[in-house]
Order: sequence, then C-alpha cells, then structure tokens
Amino acid sequence: MILGFVATFGSVGFNATLPAYLPSLVEKDRLTFWTDLPDKICMISDYKMTKNMKNMYDAMEKEFVLWLSNEDAIVVDTTITKYAKLAQIQCGWVYDDRHKVHKLVEDDKNLGLKLLREIMNDEIIGKVVVSYRHKLVYGQLLGCFGETRCE
Repeated sequence: MILGFVATFGSVGFNATLPAYLPSLVEKDRLTFWTDLPDKICMISDYKMTKNMKNMYDAMEKEFVLWLSNEDAIVVDTTITKYAKLAQIQCGWVYDDRHKVHKLVEDDKNLGLKLLREIMNDEIIGKVVVSYRHKLVYGQLLGCFGETRCE
C-alpha cells in the first residue's frame, strides 16, 4: 500500500495551482498525472471524540473560549477563527495565540486517527491520498502510519 499526502489549504489548494502543472499533466489530450489511481471514493465516517475533547469543542463552539487550565485560555473573536479552532480540537491539539501547540489527546488515544487506521487496514485496497490542513497533522499521520511508504 502506498500512502500519499496531499495538502489542501481551504479553497486554495491543488486546483489553484493546476495551471502551473498543466503542461506536464496533459499529453496528447489526456491526463497522465496519477493515472494509476483507482476511482475516487468519498467516505464520511462518524467517530466520538474523547470526553475531554468534546467538552473543549462544546466550550469553543458556544462561548468562543477554550480553557486549557484554570489560568490559560484560548479566546477567539471571530466566527471563522472559531471554526479553525474547532477543526484543530477535532485533530487532538490546538494552537494558542503564540502559535504554541497544546496536545489535547495523545495520538495513540486519538479516536479519529484510530478510525482512519481501521478504514485503511480493513476497507481500502491499493493507493490512498489523505488530505490534511495543518502541518502538525502530517506528523500525526506519519506516526500513525510509520510503516507505510510515503510518496
């Protein structure tokens, strides 16, 4: 199995840079980039966050504040920033205002990573592309799939 990592950053991702790649992708009117990948399959799988992560998620969603301790909190003032923090909480970590990472759950206890590993081991045959938003997630994926060859 080959695990490929493609970083997508919001609405600006691979499609935004496609024109730069276009000359190398098209050969005699046909797409030649990643031609050996199977048809795309989109899956949505639900999982439960740990109780601590769920409590932090709910607090951020309702109050725009995430308490890391009695004295240390992350406060956001805009809805878009709140949704970015909610996505980070779902990954099991959060950046504070100084860009310091706070782990909310260890990767081996992260239920989202466990679900991804189960899907990859039990339901997927062949190549897989995993999209992610934050550089820290790349480290999580490498830790989770360290035995897998990445290209």
